[in-house]
Amino acid sequence: MKKKIGLVMLLIPILAFSQGKMDRLLVYGKGFMFGVKEPAGWTGDTQNAGEIGANILFFKNGESFEHFKSFIYVKIMTKTDENIESDMEYDVKQYTKSFPKMKFKEIELANSGSRVVAKLFELKGKRHEYVAYINPGKGQPWMFSAGMNTGKDKATDAEFAAYRKVVSSLMLVTKNNVTKK
Repeated sequence: MKKKIGLVMLLIPILAFSQGKMDRLLVYGKGFMFGVKEPAGWTGDTQNAGEIGANILFFKNGESFEHFKSFIYVKIMTKTDENIESDMEYDVKQYTKSFPKMKFKEIELANSGSRVVAKLFELKGKRHEYVAYINPGKGQPWMFSAGMNTGKDKATDAEFAAYRKVVSSLMLVTKNNVTKK
């Protein structure tokens, strides 16, 4: 009897994958697991992510941690409260101290079921970093930081579309949402 149950449990993910339902990369660590979609034309990298304090990086196909024009990162962090706006305000103040000429612009990003606060941190001709904080829900112990660095140039439409896809696809994996149909 145990062998049949094990076989059925193995076949369900295989069938779901073959039907295109398993469309996220799963990233996990001590006490957390999250899903994120890999944008078309980009490759996920968890091996080098720790080098910049992230959990996963995305590079355009053909680029790598050693050679890239732009990259997208995702980091999961312990949440201290529900006010992600204050986290963004804090970062803006810190960057202003280090880079007095830096400009900050609101950007529109969304994630179904999560609150998102996002800005472009821009130092014209030198630095363009798109930063988003995503709160996956009241009472959850985690929040996400997702960013895209495009260096001295603003993001192209294709780069911004890839970043938008990453932010919109982030999903904290919990007991409750794994068992939903």
